[in-house]
Amino acid sequence: MCNKSIRYRSLYGIVIAGIAASLQAATITVSKGGTAIYNTIQSAVDAAVENDTIIIKDSNIYEECVTLKSKRNIVLMSDPALVTKPSITYTDKLNVGPKNCSEAQDTANITFFKNGALRIMESANIVVKDISINGKEIYPFGYPAVWSDLESCRWPMQSGNTAIVLFQSCNVIIDGCDIANAFYGIYIDGFVRTSSGSIDLLSTSPMEAAIGYTGNNLIENNRIHHNTYGLFLENESDFSTVIRQNLFYENHHQTDAAAELVKTLTSEGLNLPGGAIYFKNSQKTPLAIYNNTFYNNFLLLVAGWRPGSHYLIFNNLYAKPFRYWSDDRLFANSFLAADPVYVNRTFSCLFACQTTALKTAKKIITRYDNQNDQTVILDTITSFLPRIMNQMDQIENTDLHLYYGDFDTVLANEKLPGNKILSSAEKPFPSGANVRWLEPIFKSTDPSSNDFLIPDWNDSLMNRFVVDQGWAASGVRDADGSIADIGAIPSNRNANSTRARILPVNYITENSPEQISFILDSDSPLSDCRIEYCKLINNTNRDTNSLGGIILPLTLSNVHDVTTTGEITTGFNQINCEIKNKNQSLKCGFFELIISGVNSQGIRVSSTPGFLPVSVSEMSDFDVTFNDLDSQSASNDQDSKKNYHQI
Repeated sequence: MCNKSIRYRSLYGIVIAGIAASLQAATITVSKGGTAIYNTIQSAVDAAVENDTIIIKDSNIYEECVTLKSKRNIVLMSDPALVTKPSITYTDKLNVGPKNCSEAQDTANITFFKNGALRIMESANIVVKDISINGKEIYPFGYPAVWSDLESCRWPMQSGNTAIVLFQSCNVIIDGCDIANAFYGIYIDGFVRTSSGSIDLLSTSPMEAAIGYTGNNLIENNRIHHNTYGLFLENESDFSTVIRQNLFYENHHQTDAAAELVKTLTSEGLNLPGGAIYFKNSQKTPLAIYNNTFYNNFLLLVAGWRPGSHYLIFNNLYAKPFRYWSDDRLFANSFLAADPVYVNRTFSCLFACQTTALKTAKKIITRYDNQNDQTVILDTITSFLPRIMNQMDQIENTDLHLYYGDFDTVLANEKLPGNKILSSAEKPFPSGANVRWLEPIFKSTDPSSNDFLIPDWNDSLMNRFVVDQGWAASGVRDADGSIADIGAIPSNRNANSTRARILPVNYITENSPEQISFILDSDSPLSDCRIEYCKLINNTNRDTNSLGGIILPLTLSNVHDVTTTGEITTGFNQINCEIKNKNQSLKCGFFELIISGVNSQGIRVSSTPGFLPVSVSEMSDFDVTFNDLDSQSASNDQDSKKNYHQI
């Protein structure tokens, strides 16, 4: 876990050719053909020590459960020369407890959150790159009377198998992987269970006990598909997770029979409709979900018990669902659809219709011909009647001007593709959110095609509303330095990308914080660094028993502008800040910021969003040590070093 001693160095840097030698680390090879050191991935993992890189040299299927437990600074990757990714293929039917009330009294039997084909457990600074992780089959399980309330064991436990599980781990990067055929494609459980004996999941979770143990995870450039849920974040109570540039597709119950089984397995089945990203019991942890493409999932953002309303969501392309929500027999218009909850936290996204298929009507344009004393049909116009989803059903109206030689007319109050979504009267998008309705057109929807889910740039609407239409205020750019396109795949795919991240190093505990500290971690040096975006999020008000779309949005009064001063460089930074319009007490929250810098090619690139935790004194300091800092930019000031090393 993150409270152990961790060497700070670029997490991306450890996959650059030659870096292993410079760090005196080993490269461990795996293949089934006898040409490598090991013929199983687990044996290579067992042998790996800090700073080692494990390279899978063939494209074989490895039918084994791979577990990285208590590992530090390890890369697990395929050989870059391989055309086809090697596969870890395994259905975990062992970690499925507790099965009854008696087993639930002993933490040794509570294993469902450790289920996985690839398990990363109590580990830090792990990179998994360019590997297929396959659950082999979707395997749900559940038992009716397991968890206790104050009186009896009456609450069910229901879950399913996982392709990748991140359990009590931090600084994990999942990059370029194919993640499929499991109940959960990726399952992140960050809750640190500090007590033994009876587990009461309905009480207020002691999140404060987990501080500094988990999070700072990055999920990027993956294909996440053919799972019941693409990504599940449960019991997240610590640092952030960033989810970007992924293709989420075909995440839903794969058959009607499978849906029926899940729904009727226990009473909890009603809360498992399937979809792309699922949140549960994660009211504190900040998330950034941006520049992803969603296609043929069921629900998009799914919220179970006690989700957060503060997640930062932008530049996503949401295409049609695999089945329109109103047409689903078992989970029609599920109340767990949470997209409207993020009305004040969603920017520059494009939504296709989700609840019902797009309806259209024909309007005939006529003109009376006086000379010939007859009515002439000039044109037939398609009028659109879109409905996105409940509480996101209002589309702006446009007056459509039509010209036919010397005759012109106006069709009033038309809803045209690309028009803004106004949401509803109860949950309107703020001015400038730039959230729009569009039914996207892709070059291909065949996963085997090189053009899979690439927007059709030749389509005038896609070009107009996707290219360079990302959230400009965030400062997030494509690799060529232009404002980001919307979706996972940019129009300029040839530019070399520079990856930079912002990592927290301590809690800010003052009611009016005036300094923030962080690490700018980049795979190459950046110059002329500057903060593009900075807000303070007051995340004090939380509904401890909320469900799905029922929770209230984070109000704009809890989002504060921040001005900053101070030089920023790669490595450790400590800058001054001033918070605007803070008219309420701050008990718990975080700074969110995005930094840009100029890379060695002279292109200004942007970091992933960083989240820096804020708390008041009743929260104990988390115990994270980043020692042996590999950066000359760290301050020599002893007080700064104390804040940095002993956090």
